[in-house]
Amino acid sequence: MKIGFAELLVILVVAFFVLGPERLPVYARKAGSLLNRLKGYSSRLTEEINRNIVEPVEDVTRPLQQAADPLSGMKKTLDEVKKPLKKPGQMTGGK
Repeated sequence: MKIGFAELLVILVVAFFVLGPERLPVYARKAGSLLNRLKGYSSRLTEEINRNIVEPVEDVTRPLQQAADPLSGMKKTLDEVKKPLKKPGQMTGGK
């Protein structure tokens, strides 16, 4: 969710009227500090998810993908073997 300039301006004007000019800087600092801590928590949570979920899943799927790679080459070869041979003089394409 991104906040545009117009939305930010409306929030600041409302906050100015609700809090007053003397308390607005104090609450703005508190809000900035809170957002900074939330950002830190979010990045740590992302790192934990990557370390404990994404990387182990990749470690499990990588050998399976490597084992399946030769099979895909064999499938292509089998598909070409199954194609009917063209007879000499047979026209290609269409009916």
